[in-house]
Amino acid sequence: MPRSDADGTAPKGRSRRNFAGTRPVMDDVAQLAGVSKQTVSRVLNDHPAVRPETREAVQNAMRTLGYRPSRSARSLASGKTRLLGVISFDAARYGPASALTAINTAAQEAGYLVSSIAVDTADRDTVVRAAARLTAEGADGVIAITAQKHMGKALAQARLGTPLVVLENDLEDGTPLVTADSRTGARKAVEHLLSLGHATVHHIAGPTGWTSADRRADSWRATLKAAGAEVPAPSSATGAPTPDTTSAAASPNTPTSPPCSPPTTRWR
Repeated sequence: MPRSDADGTAPKGRSRRNFAGTRPVMDDVAQLAGVSKQTVSRVLNDHPAVRPETREAVQNAMRTLGYRPSRSARSLASGKTRLLGVISFDAARYGPASALTAINTAAQEAGYLVSSIAVDTADRDTVVRAAARLTAEGADGVIAITAQKHMGKALAQARLGTPLVVLENDLEDGTPLVTADSRTGARKAVEHLLSLGHATVHHIAGPTGWTSADRRADSWRATLKAAGAEVPAPSSATGAPTPDTTSAAASPNTPTSPPCSPPTTRWR
C-alpha cells in the first residue's frame, strides 16, 4: 500500500522530488503522465508525432506539478531561442512606438520574448552594432522599425546570419518588408479634397529621407499634376514632426505659396 505524503514518500505515479518541495523537473512530468522523458520533450517542442491524448496527459501533468520548462533547455533541444530582436529608431514617436507594442503583443501570443534596442543616431555603424548585439543574444530573427532607407539598406547588407524584416522602408533587394501603402493613401486624400472643389492641396512634408514621407510627397505631387492642379511648394514642420509642429505648420497664420484659406482637412 502506498505510504502517505506525510512520511515523505510520493504516491505511485508521482516522483519524490516534487513532494520534497523542490522545483519539478521533466522526469517528474514523465512519471506522472506515464510517458518517457523524450515524449515530454516532444510535447514541449510541439512535435507533430504525439497523439492528442498523450499530449493532453503531459500537459495535465505539467499543470498539476506546476512545471515550468527551462527556456534554455528548450532552446538546446529545438535549436531556437524563441527570442525576437527589434531595432527601433525614434522609438518615442507614435508610429515606431505603436509598431513595437504590436510586435510585443504578437510575439507573446506566439510564445516568443522580445529584446529591443532603441537607436538614436541614424548612422550605419550604430544600426549594425545593434543588430550584432541582438544576434549575439541568440535572436531567431530581427525586426527593424526604420523609415530611413539607408538604415534598412545597412542592415540588409550586414549579413546578420538570421532572418531580417524591415518595417516602413523601401528596399529593393528582396529583403522582407512590412509597410503601409502611403502612395495610395496620399492619392486618395488628394483626389477627395479636389473633388470637394479645392483648387489645390497643400502638403506638410515629413522628415527628409524617410521613405514613407517621400512616398506620400511623390504621390501628392503626381496626383495634383494628373488633375491639372497647381503644385504648391510643400510646407515643412519646424523640428521633429510632432502634433505641435505639424499643427503650427498648418496654422492659418503660416504663409503658403500660393496663399490659401485656413485648412479644412488635415492628413498625415
